[in-house]
Amino acid sequence: NNGNSNNNNMSPESLRLAQEKRRTKMLLYLLAFCCAGLLGKQTTGLQGLTVQNGLATNRKSSRFLPESKQGKMNEDDEQPSIGLYVPSLDYRVKGVSQYVPDANFEAHVYCKEYAKDLKWEWWKADMKIKTQRGNKKRRLKGGTDKDQQVTSSKKKNLQKRLLIGVYAGYDGYAKLLEQAVWSARVYGKIWGDNVTVVTLQGESFSPNGCKAPEAHTTLNKIRLLFHAVDHRDEYDQVLLLDADAFVYNMDVDITSLLSDDRYLLGAQAIPGAHKKDVWNIHSGVTLWNLHHPKMASVAVDWFEAAKQAVVDETYNGDQEFLQNALRTHLQWQRRDEKQQPMVLNFQNQEFDYAQGTVVKQFIKDSAKAGTQLSDRLEQMKDAASSICATHARACSNVIPPQYETS
Repeated sequence: NNGNSNNNNMSPESLRLAQEKRRTKMLLYLLAFCCAGLLGKQTTGLQGLTVQNGLATNRKSSRFLPESKQGKMNEDDEQPSIGLYVPSLDYRVKGVSQYVPDANFEAHVYCKEYAKDLKWEWWKADMKIKTQRGNKKRRLKGGTDKDQQVTSSKKKNLQKRLLIGVYAGYDGYAKLLEQAVWSARVYGKIWGDNVTVVTLQGESFSPNGCKAPEAHTTLNKIRLLFHAVDHRDEYDQVLLLDADAFVYNMDVDITSLLSDDRYLLGAQAIPGAHKKDVWNIHSGVTLWNLHHPKMASVAVDWFEAAKQAVVDETYNGDQEFLQNALRTHLQWQRRDEKQQPMVLNFQNQEFDYAQGTVVKQFIKDSAKAGTQLSDRLEQMKDAASSICATHARACSNVIPPQYETS
C-alpha cells in the first residue's frame, strides 16, 4: 500500500522517469548475466584461448593439443582409420573451428616464431621418391626416375613387410638424418620391395603452428607409429629410428629379429636394467610387431602420456612415456600367467648403441668426448664407408638425400 500511495503522490513526469530507470537497470542486469554466460562458454570451449581484436591467444600456456579424433578418415586414404588418427598441428591455425565446432569467427594465432611445414618423404625400391608437405599423406606411385631405379642383381626377400621410419626437425640433426635415411634406403635396395622407407621432418605436434622446443621432434616417432598401425594391411613390422641411428648390417633380415609373434616389440635394454624389467628399454631404435593385439592400446597410451606432458610444459623426450606405457600393460599381463612377455630385450647387441651389430646409434654422452653433432656425423660417415666397401653396387644406386636446416 505504501508503494502505491507513493506512486500516486508522484507527478506523471517523475513516475515516467522512475519507470525508465527501473527498465534500464533491469536491462543492464540482464546484459551482464548474458555476457557472463557467453564469456564462460568461450573460455571453456576454446580450451584456454582468449580472443581479442581478432587474435587468439592462450591464457595459460601456448603449448597444448586438441583431443584425438576417433575414427577420422584421412584424406587420400582408401580405408578408414582404426581410431588412431593423431591431430597434427603443423598447419597454420586460421581460426578456432577445430576446437569449437560452432564458432563463427576467425582468429589468427600469435606466435613468436612459426614452425616450418611438416615434410613427409616416401621411398621404395623401383619407385619414385614421393614428397608431401603438410598433414596429407599420399600413397607411393610407380615411377621411372632413372636416378632411383635399381640396377643391381636380384634382391633378397624379407620374411615380412617392413616400414622403416626416420625423423628429425630442421635443426642440426637434419644432417644426421641424411645419413640415417641413406642407410635405410641402401638396405631397401638390397632387400627389395618388402622395404618401405618414410622420412618425417618437422614438428608433428607444434603448438598452434608455433615453433616448439627441439625435444618435441621426438613426438614424430609416435606419429610414424600411428601411421604404420593404421596401415598394417600394408606392413607387418615397423623399425623406428632416431636421426642419429644407422642401419649397419645389410645382410640381416631385420624382420627375423622379431619372428615370434608373441612379442609386441624388440629393443635394447637400458644398461644396468634388471632382467625382469623388460619395459626399461631405449626408445631410439625400436622394432614393432604391428599385428600384436596390444599394439593399438600401447601406442595410444604412449601418445596420451606424451601429449599431457606437452600440455604441462614438462616434455623433454618420449622414452619415459613409452616405458610407462609398457610397464602398465605388463603389470596387467602378469595377472594372467598364460600370457607371454610382450617386450623382447635383444641379447646379442643387435641395437646396442654404437656397438650395435644390426643398427647402430651414435648418441650424445656428456660424460664422453666426441659426441657432439659434428663428431657423430663423422662416425656415421665412417659406418657408411664400411658398408660401401662390401655393398658398392647398392651404394652407387642410392642418391644421398639432402634435408633443410634452419
